[in-house]
Amino acid sequence: MPLSILVFTAILWFAKKSNHAAQLGFAISASSIGFMLVFSPLMGGIALEAPMYQAMLWPPALIGLALSITATIPMARTRWSATQIIAAAAAIGIILVVGHWSGSVGLHKGQLLAVILVAIAAALVLARRPKYALHTALAAVCVLVAGGQLLQNSRGPLGLYYLSPYNWAFNSNPISEKLHTAVNTQEWLLANTEDSDTILTWVQGDWVNGDRELYVVAGMQLWGENRIGLFPELNADDLARLNSIKPNVIAMYGQSMPAIDAFMTGLPPQTQPTAPQCYDFTWPTPQIPVGHACLTTLTWDN
Repeated sequence: MPLSILVFTAILWFAKKSNHAAQLGFAISASSIGFMLVFSPLMGGIALEAPMYQAMLWPPALIGLALSITATIPMARTRWSATQIIAAAAAIGIILVVGHWSGSVGLHKGQLLAVILVAIAAALVLARRPKYALHTALAAVCVLVAGGQLLQNSRGPLGLYYLSPYNWAFNSNPISEKLHTAVNTQEWLLANTEDSDTILTWVQGDWVNGDRELYVVAGMQLWGENRIGLFPELNADDLARLNSIKPNVIAMYGQSMPAIDAFMTGLPPQTQPTAPQCYDFTWPTPQIPVGHACLTTLTWDN
């Protein structure tokens, strides 16, 4: 959506280069996306909060859209007509309704839809009909904002915040239950460990291929280098890291106890892993009705 608005403001800037509002709208829209293109690679591991960072592009995009659209409206101070008020009310209503939509659109269909939305909006505002300039401006804003919400709402769950900045802001969703479960689980972990413990974390789920469901439960421990590995079993790099850090506790978050047991078989036997001490928690997804947080203690000779 922010990129679609950037293209739209660029079209208006090109059509009305002498208009200060069009210039400023394009500059704000472009600079916010430009900053994000630099900021995101530098930050690296922001996947857990990706929806929030992406949602932050909306305010400058909407400011840029509002400024640019004024370049198409005569500045004479006149009272709004009945049809203009109806058009504005209809636009607001459509935007609110679309904001609640929770369907899905494929990537290629979404890209095509974005192109169509920008083309329709540009055609509306560039049509030379001064009498209906405000009507067409309202229609263009409605098309872009409602269409942008539809595209954003159609994305799949991602990161710690899932769809909270989008359709989940209006619809019932499991995010509150998940975060409360995460807090309760971390409180259990704190109650069963000491301040002096060195803890590494393992979470069952194929991070590379997008299975990050239980990372929310362990999210409060994943800042920094606290994760032992990404895979169901320890590989050579993981074992080297384990031997380098020498943690005395491993915190494991599993979708099933067999998966936790399988992971523990890869721990070096000389560390004498203790039998796992576990805390079971309910999880609001059909795939993982019950999850398991477990602690095992390691003993190092040196």
